[in-house]
Amino acid sequence: MILRDIADRLHARRIAAAPPGTVIPRDDTLSLIHLVAAAAFGDALFGAQLHRSAGLPSTSETDRGFRRWLAALIRAHSTQKEG
Repeated sequence: MILRDIADRLHARRIAAAPPGTVIPRDDTLSLIHLVAAAAFGDALFGAQLHRSAGLPSTSETDRGFRRWLAALIRAHSTQKEG
């Protein structure tokens, strides 16, 4: 239920921040929440193994870099205009 509460708040914020004419489907917000949760859990449980498997060093800088990259990806997607 906590993810649903987060999704409700995030979706309301995305709608409030959207430029006129921008459509933000709720399913899109739910997918963003799912992506973030899956990435967070996967990184917490298997981060070092996933880094090595991808050919990345298992360092705190790699962790920070991934978080920055994921945040930028989410921000870029969140501001895209639908249709």
